[in-house]
This record gives sequence, C-alpha cells and structure tokens, in this order.
Amino acid sequence: FKSAGIDPEKDFDASFAGSHSAVIEAVKAGQVDAGATCDNRIEDALEAGVIEEGEIFIAQTTIAIRARKAKYLRKYLHKLLIC
Repeated sequence: FKSAGIDPEKDFDASFAGSHSAVIEAVKAGQVDAGATCDNRIEDALEAGVIEEGEIFIAQTTIAIRARKAKYLRKYLHKLLIC
C-alpha cells in the first residue's frame, strides 16, 4: 500500500463481514469497495450463479494460508494490511 501512496490508517476502514460468502455478496452489492476471501469461495460463487465471470475484479492474490492458521491471522489483520 505504501508504495502506491495509500495509507491504510487514513484511506480505508477494515471490517469483518462474518463469512466468505458475505464478503462476496457485499462486494457484489456495492456495500463495500473491496473484500478478502478464498479463491475456492469465488469458484463456488461462480458455479452457484451468485456472481458471473468478470462481475468482480480480483485485485491481488497471496500465497495460500492454511485454514488452521487463518483464525490466528484474523487477530492481526490490521497489522498485516499496514505492512
């Protein structure tokens, strides 16, 4: 973010939608500008017809995070976004 001139402390707010499906729905509905979810949830939403190909833009992907570790990362998400 810093290299793009974005200050996470000033330029956006972080919140939790409650589930990966809720993130996808919120982005689709325009309730939020962006969201984070698993690639397999995007695939599930496409297959279920929740979203259509090209309806949402994937801005960035990261290395895989094992589900067991993800629950611990949630506690530190705001710090990870600043890095």
